[in-house]
Amino acid sequence: MKYKKIIAGIVLTLFVAGTFLPTFAAAPPTVTTHNFEISIDVNDFAENYYELQQNNELKIEENSDFSLFGQNDNVAITPVSPDNYYGRQALAKTERGVIRTTIYDSIVFAVENEMEQAEFRNIEAQVTKEDCDVAWNAVIYDYPQLFYYNSYGMRYQYEGIISGGVIPEENRDYVALMISYHTFSDLEREKAEFEETADYIIESAGITSADSDYEKAKKLHDTLIGWVEYDHKAAEENSSNSLSHTAYNAIVKHSAVCDGYARAYQYLLYKVGILSHIITGYGQSGTSPENHAWNMVWLDEKPYYTDVTWDDMQMGNSKIGYTNVGISYRYFNINDGILEKDHYVNQMIDHNNGNAIVAESLGYELPVCTATENWYYSREGIVLTAENKNDEETINKVATLLAYDVKARIFIDDDISFGEWWSNNGYNIFLAYKDKTSCTDIPQVGYTLSDNEYSLFFLESGTIKANDNYELIMYHNKDHSGKLCQMVYDESGVGSYCDMIDIGVSSGDEIISLMMYPWKKNLKCKNARYMFIDFDNNFRPLMKKYDIEF
Repeated sequence: MKYKKIIAGIVLTLFVAGTFLPTFAAAPPTVTTHNFEISIDVNDFAENYYELQQNNELKIEENSDFSLFGQNDNVAITPVSPDNYYGRQALAKTERGVIRTTIYDSIVFAVENEMEQAEFRNIEAQVTKEDCDVAWNAVIYDYPQLFYYNSYGMRYQYEGIISGGVIPEENRDYVALMISYHTFSDLEREKAEFEETADYIIESAGITSADSDYEKAKKLHDTLIGWVEYDHKAAEENSSNSLSHTAYNAIVKHSAVCDGYARAYQYLLYKVGILSHIITGYGQSGTSPENHAWNMVWLDEKPYYTDVTWDDMQMGNSKIGYTNVGISYRYFNINDGILEKDHYVNQMIDHNNGNAIVAESLGYELPVCTATENWYYSREGIVLTAENKNDEETINKVATLLAYDVKARIFIDDDISFGEWWSNNGYNIFLAYKDKTSCTDIPQVGYTLSDNEYSLFFLESGTIKANDNYELIMYHNKDHSGKLCQMVYDESGVGSYCDMIDIGVSSGDEIISLMMYPWKKNLKCKNARYMFIDFDNNFRPLMKKYDIEF
C-alpha cells in the first residue's frame, strides 16, 4: 500500500458511520420441488388435436446465435462514466451538494491511489460528520471496483479535543477520513485479474452492442448466477473483513455473500453501459430476517430492483450442504410493490440488540420504482391472473415455453391456486406441448416453488434436458443411484468431468431440477455432455446422454 505518514500532533478518535456496523449476508431462499402425475384421456386427444393446431399462434424461435464463449464482434460498448454514478449525482442535489461531492471525490481519489486518508482543508462551508457519512455511503454504493479497501468502517481524524461524534466548529477547516485496506500480496496483479475476469464474464455472456439493455442485464444476471457460489461459511461468521463482501471475490474467486453478488453485478452492468446502485436493508426469507444488499438498475431510463443473490436458487441446509437448482427471475427487474413483500430498504437488523430494526438514512434520495415494462414476467414469462388463467393464449404460451426451454416460468397473483389451475388446464397444456414437440411418451411433470414464482417442467422418461444457462431437468428412476456428470470438452474431443452431483435412490420416480457450471473451471470449451452414471458398476450410463454445443 502507498500510505502517507500520519501528521504529528493530531489527536485520533474513532467513529463508525451509522449507529452500528451491519454486514450484509442474507442467503438465497431455499426452494421446494414437487412432482405430480398428469392424467391423459387418449380418446380426447384426437378430438382436440385439430383445434390445437389451428390455435397454435404463439411461436418462440430458438436462439441459434447463442454462443457462450463467442466473440462480441469487438464492437465497442461505452461503459458508464463515474461522473454519472447515481450516488454522486444524488449527492449533488442535496442542500450541501458542493461540499459532499468534494468529500466524495476526495475519498475516491485517495482509494484509487491507495492513500491512508482523504483530507479536506479550508473548505468554505466547513465539514460536518453528516457530510462525511453521506459522502462515504455514496462511494460505498457507487464503486464496486474499489474492492481493496474496507468499506465497513470509517475513522475521522482532526485537530483538537472531540467528544460525542461531533466535529467541533473550530476544527472543521481540517478533517481527514482514515481508510483501511484488505491485504493482498500483489494488488496490481489482483486488479488486473479482476478486470480481465470481468471482461471474460461479459464475453461468456455473449453480449454484443446489438443487445438491448434488458438483454444485456439478463445475460449478466444469468451468467453471474452460474459463476458465483453463495459463501455460507462467510455468512455464518458474519465478518465485515471477509472478501466475500466484495466484487473481487465474486468475480475472481467465484464466492460471495449478497453484497458481493450485488457489487459484481453492478460492475458488470457499468462495463456494458447500464447504470446501477447498491441498495441495502434487510430481507425476510422464512422466519429469520437478515441484513441484505441488492441492486437498483436503470433500463430505458427507468429504475428497477434486481436481487441476483435471491435469484440463485438453492436447496439444502448447513448440515447436508446446498445444491444449486437453477435460475429464478423472481427478483429480476421488479418494482416497489413486489420488492416490499420481503425486502425493506434502508432498514437494518441489529442482531446485537435483539434483532431490533434500525432505520438508516443515506442522506440522499432513492427514486421510486414503479415501472413494469422490463420486469421478466412482463416480457418473457407468464403472469397468471384471475382474468387470463384459463385463456387458450395462456395455455398455448405455457406449452410453447415448455417446448423450447426446460421450464415454463409462471408468476401467480396472490389469489390464484396453482394446484387448481393445473387441475383445470394441465391436460390441454400437455396436448399443446405434444403438438409442438416430438414427444411420444407421456412426460413426467414437476414444478419448483418460490413464493409467487412457479417453474413448471415436462420430461420424458430416461432423458436429460438442458438450456443455455446449464439448468438441467432429469428424470430419476427410483431403482438407481449414481452421479449426474457434466463433461466439458474441446473441438478435438478432449474433455474432463467438470461437475458431478450425487443422486441417490429415492422412494419413487422423480424429476430433478438443478444447475451445473462449466464457467467455474475457467474452461473455454465448445461442448458439454450430461450423463447420469453409476461409477460403481463400470461407469454404466443410467440414461441417455445430453449434448449441448456452446
